[in-house]
Amino acid sequence: MRVILLKGQSQYGVLRAFIDQIADALGELGIEASIVDLAEDAEGIRNLVKKFSREVDFVFSFNLVGAALMIQQELFFNIMKVPFVSVLVDHPVHHWERLHCGLQSMLLGAVDKGGIEFINTFVPEIKNLYFLPQGAIVSPDPVRILKPAERKIQVFMPGTYYSVNDVYAEIKAIPSEDARNLLDAIIDQVLSEAGLSITAAAESVLRSNQIYSFELLKQLLPLFGIADRFIRACRRETAMIRLIQQNVKVTVCSHGWKRAKYAEHLDIYPEQPVLELIQLTRQAKVCVDVGVSYTYGGHERSLTSMLNYTPVVVQRAGFYEDCFEEGKHLLLFSYTNADELAEKVSLLLETPELQTTLAREGHDKVVKEHTWLNRAQTIVEQYKRWRDNQ
Repeated sequence: MRVILLKGQSQYGVLRAFIDQIADALGELGIEASIVDLAEDAEGIRNLVKKFSREVDFVFSFNLVGAALMIQQELFFNIMKVPFVSVLVDHPVHHWERLHCGLQSMLLGAVDKGGIEFINTFVPEIKNLYFLPQGAIVSPDPVRILKPAERKIQVFMPGTYYSVNDVYAEIKAIPSEDARNLLDAIIDQVLSEAGLSITAAAESVLRSNQIYSFELLKQLLPLFGIADRFIRACRRETAMIRLIQQNVKVTVCSHGWKRAKYAEHLDIYPEQPVLELIQLTRQAKVCVDVGVSYTYGGHERSLTSMLNYTPVVVQRAGFYEDCFEEGKHLLLFSYTNADELAEKVSLLLETPELQTTLAREGHDKVVKEHTWLNRAQTIVEQYKRWRDNQ
């Protein structure tokens, strides 16, 4: 089997690391995998064309990178008659144009089952869907478990800072007052009810106002992206402020945190490459994963931390509840209860024995079931199942 993996431009630099991890994993599975970087512009395109001098079983990318590549006004991968396999790592609404680009042979995954439900509802012409949570990134450096006393960082919270006020300014700039009011109500409902998707909240708000129709729901879709970013920003800020109130020292390492109104209370590192970021993760007594809007999905931040023997506190969601045991592998909190987050973090910081248990058990669970090797196996299995049904 021969696979081409595509890199490209993205706001998430970690996706490039994901592709590297999948390439290594496919190699372990005995599958030939080649990486083409479309961010190299013309050179990337030339490299891609050269790869088709031999038969290719399928092409893979994240977030449908490369799906809309055109050659002489036709989609390149339709011309080549090669299956295009991809995985969306965030809400499908952020990839609306790519979802409608017209690929003839596409197998599409999502890291959140909520994304699959969204596509089934609003892009029903896409039939071949599968669930694939993110995987833990394996560092080439050897990893060992550190004793709690050896860890220099109290709490590490990975993720980019977004200003709640800046994102809300985009909402206030929406021309229609009715649309703004509906969006405010949708956001309030998502923030007040754990596990609720934006789509479900939108339908609920429309029905409560006795104006529901599927067409009106679809008209609101262009606003879902702003809502998603605002919700993530709110959740991260609420968690951060509550931890600061608890006198917890939080370390961050990403763009924008110096602009936060509470920046003086944080230990802020500059943006770092993924593999270097893992070194910081290993130094933390606790990793707190906040901000994603999955209804049922796993995020790399939590899984990579666990793989590197760092105890994790993450939002309560179906994936973590089904795949891990709280108190053995990790601790969970509800987005609607910031006090619970503070209590769980304090419990860990005050209980070195629990830190050690979560570090060991979490690592063992992830290394067996949740690395990109596991995910690569699923991708290949999904492709073979799809191929055999053609």
